Amino acid sequence: SSNLVECHHQQQVQAQKAARTVNHQPEATDFPTPLSCQVSECGGNFERMHTSSTDSTAAESNAGDSDEDEPSLARSWRREHNSTINSVVPLSQDEAGSRVVLAALESAPGENERIEIAARFSGYIAKAMRCQHANLILQQCVILMEPQNLQFMVDELGQTHAEIVQAARHRYSCRLLQRLLKHCNAAQVSFLAEAIVGEALSLSRHTFGHFVVQHLFRFGTEDQQHRLARVVEQHVDKICRSRYGSSILHAALTQTCPQDRLWVARAVAAVPDLLETIATRKDGEGVAMQVVEVLPESERLPAIVTLQGVMQLDRP
Repeated sequence: SSNLVECHHQQQVQAQKAARTVNHQPEATDFPTPLSCQVSECGGNFERMHTSSTDSTAAESNAGDSDEDEPSLARSWRREHNSTINSVVPLSQDEAGSRVVLAALESAPGENERIEIAARFSGYIAKAMRCQHANLILQQCVILMEPQNLQFMVDELGQTHAEIVQAARHRYSCRLLQRLLKHCNAAQVSFLAEAIVGEALSLSRHTFGHFVVQHLFRFGTEDQQHRLARVVEQHVDKICRSRYGSSILHAALTQTCPQDRLWVARAVAAVPDLLETIATRKDGEGVAMQVVEVLPESERLPAIVTLQGVMQLDRP
């Protein structure tokens, strides 16, 4: 009887297997398509980078075995963010994906890991810096990485002065340009700086370009600051009557040497009603007072008299 029961049981198991085969019911071990296979292209700005679960698995395996001397923290980081590293460019094109890349970048245990992420943008900088989301990742790379490892960004930002000036006028790429001017050494960004000095007059009056000029006033070399001050002095009427003139004038009066400040202040005071115009603008009173303070005491009285109509000033 026991043989009959066992035989009956085996028949039931075989019948159940056959039923599953016919109905094709997936079991719990079936997984959806990996996210790495679903990366999409953003407006055609970047070249599509295809990844597959097979490539991802192989890369993950290689990441763990490629260097036995690699610190355990770095190996752990690479295993955790392997799929992100392989998809940096496509992920950086939207808000959700860029957050994933930023998380990997900011959690990187060392410079080599940060370089591994940043290097994925090689050949894409000119496009990535104009992307709302990728731009944030590039800026964070500049903040976190050593200047010498950012040279490829400097080189790809613009090959001509015209391209650099165009970047300075762009809503997003102007921000990367500012970061590079701040964090890189002067020799490294000298070509960028020369382009900005050459178009300082137009950039000083531009919606986004004036931020770049202010950064060069602050972080440029003494020679670059001097030449920017000369531009302000020679075109003080055009610059100071523009929408962003007060900001540029403030930079010229605070970031340059005393002699340059004096020349700029005298140029402002020499133009009829210009000091009064500056004082009546938003945030202009403080800049107008800076002009008065820079002038020698023997030259202040006419400037003070000019401002008495719009500001409460005591006669000296």
